[in-house]
Amino acid sequence: MPRWVFALPEGFGDFELSDGFGSFALPGYNSLNYVQKWIIIKSKNEVTGMGMEIERKFLIKDIADVPYDLSKYRYKAIEQGYICTSPVIRVRRKDDDYILTIKGEGMMAREEHELPLTEETYLKLRDKADGIIIAKRRYLIPLSDITDAADYADLTLELDVFGGLHQGLIIAEIEFPSEELATGFMPPAWLSNDVTEDGHYHNSYLSTHPAPTK
Repeated sequence: MPRWVFALPEGFGDFELSDGFGSFALPGYNSLNYVQKWIIIKSKNEVTGMGMEIERKFLIKDIADVPYDLSKYRYKAIEQGYICTSPVIRVRRKDDDYILTIKGEGMMAREEHELPLTEETYLKLRDKADGIIIAKRRYLIPLSDITDAADYADLTLELDVFGGLHQGLIIAEIEFPSEELATGFMPPAWLSNDVTEDGHYHNSYLSTHPAPTK
C-alpha cells in the first residue's frame, strides 16, 4: 500500500500517512504549526510533479465578461480541501484523479510537489481538512484563442467558476514555463484585473474565508 513520510523539524519524528491509517500520529494535526516551510517527501509512488509553479491570476467580475462560448471548451470538476495552509498541503479531486499537493511560499512563483492518491486515501484526507471544501468547474481555454503570440501558443488559460460558499467568484489562471514569459504576457481587456499578488485570491485563503469583495 502507498506510504508517505513527511520529514518534520528535529525532535518531532516522522509524520506518517498510509492507506488504512485511521488518524494522524501527532497531536494538533489540524494546524500542523510545527511543519517547516520545506517538506521532504519520501514515497514508494513516483512524484508526478516537482518544481516551480509560475502562475498569474485574474479576477473576472461576471461570467458575461468572458468573450467565449464556454460550452465549446472542455472542463474539469474540482473539489479540494486543505490539511494545512502554512505551508499549503492540499488534497484535490479533479474528475477521477486524486492528488496531494504541497506548495512553498510565494505569489507568482513558488515551489510545488504533487503525489497521486487513491480515492480511498483522498476521502480520508478530505475528512481531515480544515475549513471549507472548495468546489469549482475549471474550463480549459487554449491561450492561442486569446493571443497570437507564438510564445504562448501551447499554454492554457484555466477559468475557475466557483460554486458552494464561493458562488459567483470567477478566477482565470495561466501557468507559464518561466517568469520571463509570465511577466511578458499582455492580457486582453477582459483580463485586466490582475490579482496575482493578492493572497486573498489564493485557494488556500479561500478555504477559510468567503470570496473577497473587489
